[in-house]
Amino acid sequence: MIIDSTSVVDPFSDEQASPTVEAEPPEYASRAASSRRSSRRVSVVTVSQPPRYVHIERPNMPLTYEFMSWNMKSMLLVPPRSVDPGRGALYFISVALNLNPFAPLSYVTSLYRGSDTEGEFVGEFE
Repeated sequence: MIIDSTSVVDPFSDEQASPTVEAEPPEYASRAASSRRSSRRVSVVTVSQPPRYVHIERPNMPLTYEFMSWNMKSMLLVPPRSVDPGRGALYFISVALNLNPFAPLSYVTSLYRGSDTEGEFVGEFE
């Protein structure tokens, strides 16, 4: 087998091959709709508005929030009861062991808005 050396990029070099870019994006919805193999209907959803965010008023005085233990693997961040007695937890924080074999003693901390994992996912760090 003979390989043309001009068409092969050396994987160990710093030079990268320029990717092939199409002038127009493919029309996936029209291709799927015209396909005879699929009997499903294709619906196209256009998203024009950004997601809505919960707006929380900034307090007019400094507040001390508390971490409340929930169970062995999680805790809640709650506001002081003097400010809003009926308000629940602001954030749910959970810690789990990461079973990645390349980082054996690693924990992942996840943060959710609200009082459980059903709330909006905010982020995680290791």
